[in-house]
Amino acid sequence: MEQYFEKMLVEQCAPTLAGVKPANLFRFGGMELETIHRFVSEWDRCLTPKGIRVVVLKECRKTSACMI
Repeated sequence: MEQYFEKMLVEQCAPTLAGVKPANLFRFGGMELETIHRFVSEWDRCLTPKGIRVVVLKECRKTSACMI
């Protein structure tokens, strides 16, 4: 499932990762919220030194989805 998160991150945030767009927002779900938070923190740790933050802005416990 981590590869699915990585794929969504790259597909949804390509302009931001390329430095063309200042920010990005996308919905991600389909797994436990704790797992999503773990993926987000791993990517945030990797990308923060490059000036890019990955954070969960909002979560829905009912649908197990997050706005990232």
